[in-house]
Amino acid sequence: MRHAQASFGAVDYDRLSPRGERQADLLGAWIAAHPELHLQRLVRGTHRRHAQTLDAVVRACRAAGRAAPAAEVDADWDEFDHAALFQAYAARHRDDARLALLRADPAAMSVHGLIGNILDAWRTGQLDGAMPERWGEFAARARRAFGTLAGGPGTSLVISSGGVIARCAQAALGLDEARTIALNLSLANSAVSDFRHRGTGWDLQVWNALPHLAAAEHLPLATHF
Repeated sequence: MRHAQASFGAVDYDRLSPRGERQADLLGAWIAAHPELHLQRLVRGTHRRHAQTLDAVVRACRAAGRAAPAAEVDADWDEFDHAALFQAYAARHRDDARLALLRADPAAMSVHGLIGNILDAWRTGQLDGAMPERWGEFAARARRAFGTLAGGPGTSLVISSGGVIARCAQAALGLDEARTIALNLSLANSAVSDFRHRGTGWDLQVWNALPHLAAAEHLPLATHF
């Protein structure tokens, strides 16, 4: 599951926004209401937005009388460094007017295309030296995280971020880099994706689902940022 909405555009991005807190609460309530989801493992990255999202799930399960296993914290599930990525791109593309638009309105439609361009610049090596990880290093880390889930009993619930989850889809479906970026950008906050390991490899069963936001009064909470 992707974490609920973080504080995009704020000084401290790595915390849930009020909208994100509501998304996380609804996600937790949906999981708690489905006892057929036998959660054998809870795993999250180290980001605060991961912890806050998982905390909401655990609270809901306990309120419903369901036991929740202790959370495992694994930095391999962390997202790439957003701040470093945007700063590296801005230093090399000062004439890109969308950077100013991003600062003024993070939800503007053109921002999505800008983020795609930034990720592509990283992918093609244009930002090497300014990022703590190269594109390939991030990909290898995400694949390593995904590999830890293979062969385990029952269901693992993982709270991570869009870039890492898109890499899981890449591993399951054999996608190229451009399509993986597109999937990254498609993933909504608090979205559920379901992967099944069949012994010889992974299948992607569900991508980018928002069952906890399906009620009409909750549809405004569906967002990508």
